[in-house]
Amino acid sequence: MPIDPIPQLPDNSCAYERYDPRTLEPLTAETAIRLYELGWSAKDFSGKTVLDIGCNSGLLTMYALRLGAAKVHACDVQPLLVEFVSQVARARKASVIVTKTAFNDLLPDKDKADIVFFMEVLHWVVSQGLPRRLTELTGELLYIEFPWSVGEPSIQKQTKLTEESYSAEAVLDELTRYFKSVRIVRFMHYFGFKSQSVRVLVEARDKREEAEALLQLADTYSLDRPLSRGRNESYLLTSARGPLVAKSVALESSLSKLPASLVNRLFDELCGHQPKTLVLPDKVRDDYLLVTSGGRCWLTFPFVGPVLSFGKSKTPAIDSERLIDLFLRVRRDLRPVSAEILAALREHELFPSLAAIAASDAFWRTDPGELEAIHGDLAQAMDHVQTLDPLQYDGLCHGDLQSGNFVLGNDGQVKVVDLDNICIAPLYSDGLVGLIWRGFDRATLSTFCDKLGKEEARSVTQVDVTFAIAKSLIWFTAVRPAFRNSEIEGQLTRLVKGLTEIISFAASLPKERANRASDSGFNAR
Repeated sequence: MPIDPIPQLPDNSCAYERYDPRTLEPLTAETAIRLYELGWSAKDFSGKTVLDIGCNSGLLTMYALRLGAAKVHACDVQPLLVEFVSQVARARKASVIVTKTAFNDLLPDKDKADIVFFMEVLHWVVSQGLPRRLTELTGELLYIEFPWSVGEPSIQKQTKLTEESYSAEAVLDELTRYFKSVRIVRFMHYFGFKSQSVRVLVEARDKREEAEALLQLADTYSLDRPLSRGRNESYLLTSARGPLVAKSVALESSLSKLPASLVNRLFDELCGHQPKTLVLPDKVRDDYLLVTSGGRCWLTFPFVGPVLSFGKSKTPAIDSERLIDLFLRVRRDLRPVSAEILAALREHELFPSLAAIAASDAFWRTDPGELEAIHGDLAQAMDHVQTLDPLQYDGLCHGDLQSGNFVLGNDGQVKVVDLDNICIAPLYSDGLVGLIWRGFDRATLSTFCDKLGKEEARSVTQVDVTFAIAKSLIWFTAVRPAFRNSEIEGQLTRLVKGLTEIISFAASLPKERANRASDSGFNAR
C-alpha cells in the first residue's frame, strides 16, 4: 500500500534500521544482517505483547508483528521518528500503539509487556534506575543491545559517561540479579564510520521471584548490590524513606513458618517498647514478613550503618566490657514481650532447629580435630541438650549474636540487626554463644552471667550452657571446612578457645533443669 509522503529519516539515527514501509523488507545489507543476527523466531513472539523502547524507524516493531506478536507499543523521544512509525502503522492497519514517551515516563501498570526491546538506548539513560525499571516493564523476555565500552565512536560525545559509570560487565552482573537466564546472543561490529563500535545483544528471561518481590516494596525505587556474604541474601534498597536493607529469611527458619498475624503481633509489641539496641524490621504494606509467590521470605530494616567486622573497616573493636553491655541491652529489648506472645510462639514451635544440632553432632564426633582435648565434655553436653524439651525454654532470644550483625550507627552507638533467627531458647544462651564465638575466657563468661542474673528471675544453669555449646558447634561445623582461609582460621581458633573456656565455666554451675510446670524457673535435679 502506497504511503505518501514518507518522512525523511536522518542517516545518523536510522543508518542500520532502513526498510521499505510498503513491503517491510530491508533496504540495506546492514539492516538485513542486523535482523538475521537477532536470531528471533515466531515461537517467541506468537500471541505476545511487545514494548519497543526507543523504536527508531520501527524496524523491530514491524519485525515483531511479522513474527506473530499480538500487539506492540512503540515509543521514542524524537518527533520525526514517532511520526514515521505512526504513518507506517496506520497505512498497514497494524496493531501498534506509537507514542512520544521517554523511558522514565513508562509505567509498569500501563506499559508492561511480555517482551521488551531496549535496543541502543542504555547508554542514553544509564542513570535512570536500570535495570530495575526494565524488570518492572518486562513480563517474560528482555532484549537489550548496547555499546560494549565508553570508548566507542557512537557515545564518545557523551562526556558524562566514564568507565566507572558505564560498564558492560556491570550491566550483565545487574541483570543476573533480576533474571535467572542472561545470555549474550551476539557481538556485532558496525559498518562504515562506526566500524570500531562493538555492540552486544543480551537476552534475559525468567525473572527471579525474589527480585520481583523486592521491586514491589512500597516507595522503593532502586535495588543496589548485595550486602551479604552468607547463605542468606541481603540488598540495599533506596526508597523515599531513605536507605533500607532487605534480608532473606532461611526457608528452614522457624520464623518463616509462623502465621503472618503472629509475626505482626510479635514485632508490633517489640516496636511498642521502643528498643534502644535492636534494629527492628519495617512493615511492607501491612506485614513485616514479605513472602514471594515461591515461598521466599524477606524482612526489611532501616539502614543504620556499617557492619563492625566488615572488610578493613576502621570502626572500633568491641572489647569484653562493651560486648557484655551490648548483650545485656539486647536482652532488655527482648524481655518485655508478653507472656501471651511467648505462649503463642511456643505453640508454633519458634525454637532453634534440633535437626541442625543433630547434624553438627554427627560431624564433629566423627572427626573432633581441634576439639580433641574437650571431646568427652562436649559429647556429654550434646547428649544433654538433645534430651531437653523445647517447651521448657524461657526466653525470647536474638539467635545470632555474632559480629556480622553488629553495626555502628551515626550516633556512634553499636546496634544489632537481623532478626530472622529470633527464637525461644534458654535466656542466658544468647549472650553465651556470642561470647564463645569471640573466644572470651571464663572470667568474662562469669561476669556476663552475674550481671544478667541481677536482672532476671533466675541464675544461669547448665541448660543455658549446654544449649550455648550446641549452637556454637553448629557454627564450628559451618566454618571448619573453610579452615584454610586465614580469616576463618582465626575465627575457628577463637571458637575452640571459647568452647574450652565454657566447659571449664560449666563445672562450677549447679546441675539444674527447667521445671515443666513453670515458664521462668529451673528446679534442682
